[in-house]
Amino acid sequence: MYAASASADGCETQRTTTTDAAALSTEELETALRRYALRADRSESAAINLLIDDKGWLRRKDFLGHAVGYEPESKAATVLWQRAADFLDHVDATPAARAILRVAVALGRDDLGILSLGPQTGSPVIRAVSRAIGHNA
Repeated sequence: MYAASASADGCETQRTTTTDAAALSTEELETALRRYALRADRSESAAINLLIDDKGWLRRKDFLGHAVGYEPESKAATVLWQRAADFLDHVDATPAARAILRVAVALGRDDLGILSLGPQTGSPVIRAVSRAIGHNA
């Protein structure tokens, strides 16, 4: 299993750990992910919380074994976003589940530049996404 950390250039680096995230209970995993999210940037924190709130991906042992790392020393877990993106190429999942993971990956890697938005400039984005999913914003 691998745990990720960002290097100075923003690239994901990996170091081997001894505990498989799939061996954790759902509650332990959510706590470990929240622990990591406290020190992550707000986009990655949002992505982690999306996966926690979704309740689907974090119950899939295949996903956990492929794309979630656990650091026993800090009792923190993180999603390896590139591995999560690669997982989408091989997974059997509903279109809605795949969309949730795609959004989480985009947030986790800040593919859309969300970190450059503030509350004022982000409001039109929130309204657009709300409209796209059928909420009248």
